[in-house]
Amino acid sequence: MARRALIRSAVFPYHVVNRANNREWFKLPLDVVWQIFSEIAWETHFNYGVKFHDLVLMSNHFHLLISTPHADLGQAMSHFLGSVTRTLNALSGREGHVFNGPYKWSLITTARYYAYALKYIYRNPVKAGIVAWVEDYPFSSLHERLGMRGLRLPLTLPGEGAGDGLLPEAPGDLLPWLNTPFRNEEDDLVRRAMRRKVFEFPRKASGYPFVFDAP
Repeated sequence: MARRALIRSAVFPYHVVNRANNREWFKLPLDVVWQIFSEIAWETHFNYGVKFHDLVLMSNHFHLLISTPHADLGQAMSHFLGSVTRTLNALSGREGHVFNGPYKWSLITTARYYAYALKYIYRNPVKAGIVAWVEDYPFSSLHERLGMRGLRLPLTLPGEGAGDGLLPEAPGDLLPWLNTPFRNEEDDLVRRAMRRKVFEFPRKASGYPFVFDAP
């Protein structure tokens, strides 16, 4: 199957996801992988002007919310994934592919859709049964958002039209909002929307009363 043509945008953010080869766990401890991701995010930020908004690293995949002011997602992700691959291979003594093919992306064109994507990725470790609360998962940029540790990622908040004014800003509001589970059908709608080139729900779901609409 041919790879879908990239929609290039200098305005709207993307959700990006990629899995480790054969769905295997990364071959290094996650704290080491997190450090590698953080350092290469800095490189990508300064070399390509990329804005990293949110990142969640799991045992065999990652979720990323990212903006490309120069509309160069392809170049930026090529650098990011290529550098991660070379570094992981060098430190683990392995060769070959680290990731299971090309990354997958979805363009996010509204603040509300951005909020859905953000909540989905931060709840990923909770959904996987790794932790009970989103703030307990260490390999997540949520800690930078909340000022809970030193800034290790070039984390920036999304611009107008990509989440501002919708997401709770104070930790006392954001954490209860993120820790409020959403129903299975809501989770499924977000997951399917992330698979589209442009993040969107079916028309019949446009008025759906999502749990996370009301922080």
